[in-house]
Amino acid sequence: MYIQPISLSARALALTLTGTITAVQFPVMPVIVKSPALAVVSWPAAKEQQGDWVYEGQGMDWLARFQSPSGQLLGFALTGKMVAQRLRLAKEMPALIA
Repeated sequence: MYIQPISLSARALALTLTGTITAVQFPVMPVIVKSPALAVVSWPAAKEQQGDWVYEGQGMDWLARFQSPSGQLLGFALTGKMVAQRLRLAKEMPALIA
């Protein structure tokens, strides 16, 4: 969670210092809570996004998808064993924060 923002900032800075003014653009990044009690991953949608939450799971293992009216994945939250799906779901996420 620290390396990616630093790397993106360094690239933009390097381009700017060499004459190409470049704004930093951060992709949507997950929030990962590492706890011995329950693994949690939250990948929030941009606040202006419109959609609905769809849930699946049971017990401590849940997948919640925030989807646009057309079904595009805009955000998600995972708990328990469902956190194993983080990388698969990350590939469906929009590329940049608006």
